[in-house]
Amino acid sequence: MSAIRRNSQEPDVAETETKDILDAQNMCNLWIQWLCNGFLSVGRQNEESFMSYKDSNPFVINYIGVSTAYGATGEFSMEESEHTSLVIRQQLVDTCHFWVDYNESFGLPQNVVMASEDGLYIGRTHHRDSLTPGGIRNNICTIAWGGISYDKKEFQVLCGTNINWVLSWDGSVPLNALPVGETEDGHALFVGRVLHEGVYYIGKIQPNHQICYVPVNGQETHYVEYETLVICDNSTTEHVGR
Repeated sequence: MSAIRRNSQEPDVAETETKDILDAQNMCNLWIQWLCNGFLSVGRQNEESFMSYKDSNPFVINYIGVSTAYGATGEFSMEESEHTSLVIRQQLVDTCHFWVDYNESFGLPQNVVMASEDGLYIGRTHHRDSLTPGGIRNNICTIAWGGISYDKKEFQVLCGTNINWVLSWDGSVPLNALPVGETEDGHALFVGRVLHEGVYYIGKIQPNHQICYVPVNGQETHYVEYETLVICDNSTTEHVGR
């Protein structure tokens, strides 16, 4: 068995049978990933996750612990990977209440944030171990990833906050830009807006690529100039450098 706990005292919050995943002769390469919206997953190298947990009360994870259990013994070798800075990760957690799960039965929430006057809204959704922002039209969230666009029916909607748009370029974002997600390898993502042939599109600003990726006509299109979403009523962003 394998299990996830929030700390060393509380009971398991997730568990699954993982018979024969380990043996006494060979190392087993595992990965652990946690995203800013409280979603944590575990898997074997080059495979999808075999165990996951969605925390309804997310917090910043500064430390993790691993151990054997059920009477077994073993050795662990830990490798770090690049990840979102702790300051931005704290900001991602602090702004989780801005995001509401879309419910098809109820439609968009009343306090949904509008990205343009023609019925464009701001969403984010899981895709290939990432949490990626995108634009919502007709109750579908469209994101750019891996060179093409994807339409998602399960997503979160940005709600209940005052926003503005600031002209930006080359992957830069203003001081009070709202971080909204993370790439599959742990880099922060921000919301970008581009006007293409008279229509606004929402995409992801990826500072480590120095670009904004936007889904246009089924393709992932990149722009070096774009508008960045900033929030006007959250004091936690005032002191965050980029």
